[in-house]
Amino acid sequence: MHSWAGYLDEREEILALLWQAGGGIIASGDRNEHATVKFPPPPGSGYPMEHTVIEFSTSPLSFFYQPFVREYVEHAETDVTIYQHPKGSSKFGVFDFDSTGTVWTVQFALLVDGVKRWEYVHKWRPSTVQ
Repeated sequence: MHSWAGYLDEREEILALLWQAGGGIIASGDRNEHATVKFPPPPGSGYPMEHTVIEFSTSPLSFFYQPFVREYVEHAETDVTIYQHPKGSSKFGVFDFDSTGTVWTVQFALLVDGVKRWEYVHKWRPSTVQ
């Protein structure tokens, strides 16, 4: 399985813990293409939108481009695609995390075939897990 598609119940359990903690970042791979997706807390969950979780998923470093296969599947009610990039033979992400203050930051850069193709900055204020 190269996506959450077969594990939606387990994904919801993980996301609920992250929403409770004030949000967070998921770094995953082996999807054969890049996708950055946000998972906002569901309406009525009691969690504010600031607790949204962001997933960065990128393919293996030595990957060949498959123009006919799309691995990323958006589940419309729960997933919000920020950016998707299927093309390229080599894709990887570079992260810079800063958790020194009360607002945490992650900076992400997507490199495709050795060239920076996209950047994203996410900030959040984590809460204490009880």
